[in-house]
Amino acid sequence: MEAEFQRKVAESSGDSGANVKRLEQETAEKIAQLKQQAASISPEVIQMLLRHVTTYSHFSTQRSY
Repeated sequence: MEAEFQRKVAESSGDSGANVKRLEQETAEKIAQLKQQAASISPEVIQMLLRHVTTYSHFSTQRSY
């Protein structure tokens, strides 16, 4: 725990411009990773939603109110 604290202190006490650039790079990488993950599961989510809507629509048309 102390080692982690010392690492964070060392990171934050350095050149703030370098820290900003590092954080911007890490953020850009994370955003790109999230976009890639979202794109890879998007077809699955669409299919799941279509199955749900189709099932619900079919169920609704068979019920009499």
